[in-house]
Amino acid sequence: MSSDGAVDYDELLSRLKVLAAALDRLPRGVVEAARASFSWKSIDAELAELVYDSVVDEELVGARGGGARQLTFEAPDVTIELEVTPGSGRIIGQLVPPTDADVEIRHPEGSLTVRSDRLGHFRVDGVPPGPISVRCLSGGAAGRAAHTDWVVL
Repeated sequence: MSSDGAVDYDELLSRLKVLAAALDRLPRGVVEAARASFSWKSIDAELAELVYDSVVDEELVGARGGGARQLTFEAPDVTIELEVTPGSGRIIGQLVPPTDADVEIRHPEGSLTVRSDRLGHFRVDGVPPGPISVRCLSGGAAGRAAHTDWVVL
């Protein structure tokens, strides 16, 4: 309030902003949900469905593997084949039919992006254990996109 009794709305608004920033922080879940909403930017991407998981098949036949885990995802235009060696943080993959594409491995802490070669091969190192999802974009920004559902490594 000024000396003549009038309210200085600019100063009041400034003080309220400071108080709100200090006392009314967004809950962590709201921030995470807002970040997750960015996945809607790829809503036109085809969902690649998990059609093979070597861990599930080994359990069904009673075998015990211990080697690399094989995962296969199929979308209408592409098949994504992954090989994951437990504890290595490495994913080796191939796109069928062969195509060069941007391949993004998404995980809770962020993502890792590599480019597949003209034969569709790619390798990603430094993938943390836990849930991942793969997103492929071929043909640039106007190209075809496919993404997998989340799977726990």
